[in-house]
Amino acid sequence: MDEYFEYLLGIVWKEGYNELLAQLYQHPFTHFVPNDDNRAADGKHLREEFLIERSRMGSFSFPPTCTFLEMLIALSYRVEYQLFDMPYGLDARAAFWTLIENLELGWCTDAAFNSDDGVGIIAEKVRVVNTRDYEGDGYGGLFPLREPKKDQRKVEIWYQMMAYLMENWEF
Repeated sequence: MDEYFEYLLGIVWKEGYNELLAQLYQHPFTHFVPNDDNRAADGKHLREEFLIERSRMGSFSFPPTCTFLEMLIALSYRVEYQLFDMPYGLDARAAFWTLIENLELGWCTDAAFNSDDGVGIIAEKVRVVNTRDYEGDGYGGLFPLREPKKDQRKVEIWYQMMAYLMENWEF
């Protein structure tokens, strides 16, 4: 296991989910909705934090593009920040696992991963998010809404997140 992946695991680790996290790290995050490149930039920013924290520069090898795991972790930090002053807010780790539940991947423990087609299921979930092939209300994606104002497949992830937070927390 490489040092950077171990660093990412340390942010969101939950016992029994190493295979899921490893698979999310293997898949790139792709985007085509305007401004979703910001989510990729946030994910890649974790690399800078890793290098600064480890006092390493230059010689470390990273994946060529933002990984799906990096994007989810960075997005979780954004959720944490938005809910900072809220009673019953979420820290980044809890936000991350909420996103995993929203993607219907919470069942994907290491034990279940080997007995089911975990690799294929995770790849399909990543594809669905990357291509916006989920429901217009966000179900099947990261931020399902009970009462969406717009088709979530056409809304940048930031505004999907904000709508989800507004629907689930009182601001």
